[in-house]
Amino acid sequence: MKIWVRLVGGILIILTIAWSGMIWWSTVQQRESAIEQARSYSYSVHHMTLSGLTGMMITGTVSQRAVFLDQIRQSEDIKELRVIRGEAVSNQFGPGEGGESNADPVEREAMQAAQPYIQVVQDGDGESLRAVIPAIAQKNYLGKNCLTCHSVPEGSVLGAVSMRISLDKVNASVLDFRLKIVVAALVLMMPVALFVYLFINHSVCIPLQMIARNLNDIADGDGDLTRRLVVCGKDGIGEISQAFNKLMVKLQSTINDIKLGAEQVLTTSINLASVSAQGAANSQMQSQEAYAMAAQAEIMTYNIDGIGSQADEVHGVTTRSHELSLRGGEIIYNAVTEMNKITETVSESSNIIQDLGRQSDQISTIVKVIKEVAEQTNLLALNAAIEAARRRTGERVCGGGR
Repeated sequence: MKIWVRLVGGILIILTIAWSGMIWWSTVQQRESAIEQARSYSYSVHHMTLSGLTGMMITGTVSQRAVFLDQIRQSEDIKELRVIRGEAVSNQFGPGEGGESNADPVEREAMQAAQPYIQVVQDGDGESLRAVIPAIAQKNYLGKNCLTCHSVPEGSVLGAVSMRISLDKVNASVLDFRLKIVVAALVLMMPVALFVYLFINHSVCIPLQMIARNLNDIADGDGDLTRRLVVCGKDGIGEISQAFNKLMVKLQSTINDIKLGAEQVLTTSINLASVSAQGAANSQMQSQEAYAMAAQAEIMTYNIDGIGSQADEVHGVTTRSHELSLRGGEIIYNAVTEMNKITETVSESSNIIQDLGRQSDQISTIVKVIKEVAEQTNLLALNAAIEAARRRTGERVCGGGR
C-alpha cells in the first residue's frame, strides 16, 4: 500500500472520529438545550395556570376553571395538565372536582418537599417531560396576595400544577440537526480529503520519490560515493537528505582512509618480505661459514693428534685439547642445526627476525670462543713442539759428550 493512501486514510479516519465526537457532543448539547427550554416552558405553564386561577377566584368565576384548564391542555406540546389541591385548600374549599385532590406518589412527594419535580420520562406515548411544580402561598405572587383568599401561613403549599410536556418535537429537532450536521460533515469531507491528498502528495510523496530515485541512481552507479541527494526545503524530508549527504561524505572519507591504510600495509609487507629474504640469505651465509670453521677445527684436531703421538710429554695436554676440540665441534654442529631452524622460521613471521639477530650474535660469540680455543690449541701445540725439540737437542748434546 502506498504511503499517501495510508496517510490520507489515517487522517480521514482521525477526522471522522473527531467529527463524530463533535456531532455527538453537538447533539447532546442540542438535546439538553431543548429540554432546558421545555423546563422553562413548564414553569411558564405553571405561572400561566396559577395566574388564570387567581384571576378567576378574584372575579368569582373559579367554577369555570375546567374550561380554562381545557384550553391550556389544547396548547401545543402539553400532553397532560392537572391542578392538585393541597391539604389546606381541600380543608378550606373542599376536595374540588375532577380528582383535584387525588395525587399520585410523585405529586405528593413534590408537595411534601415543597420542591419542583422535573424529569424526562418514557411512557407508551413516547418521551415526555414530567413536571410537578408546587404552588406556595406568598404575600406577593404575580402582584397578588395569596393569603387574602387562603387562610394558611405564608410559605404553605397550596397545591401543585402537574403536567406532561411532549418531547417529540425536541427529538425530531435533534434528529434533524444530527442529520444536517452529518450531511455537512460528509460534504466537507470531500474537499478536505482532496486537500489532504494534494498536500501530502506535494509535501511528502513527491520528495520521497525524488529521494528514492536518487538512491537508486547511486546504487546503480557502481558505488559512486560522490553522488549526493538534492535537498528540497527545510522540512523533515530535507533534513533526511542532508543527513544522508553527511553520511556519504563520512563514508567516502572512511573508505579513502581504508584504501590508504591498505596501500601502506601492502608497502610494509613488501619491505618485510625483502628484509626476511635478506635475513635468510645472511643466515645461510653464516651457516656456510660455520661449516667451514667446523672443517678447519677437525683438521686442527687431526694435526694435534699427530703432534701428540710424537711428543709423549705433552700427551695429556693434547688429549685435553682434543676434548675441547670435540666439544667445539658439537657446539658448532648445534649452532648449524639452530641456524637451519632459524632459516625455516624466518619465512613464517617477520617478528622472529629479531630473535634471529640475537641468535646470530650468540653464534658470533660461539665462533669467537672457537677461535680462541683454536689459538690456545695452536699455542699449546707450538709449545709442545718447542719443548720436544729442546729435549731432543739435549739428548743429542748428552750423546755427543759421551
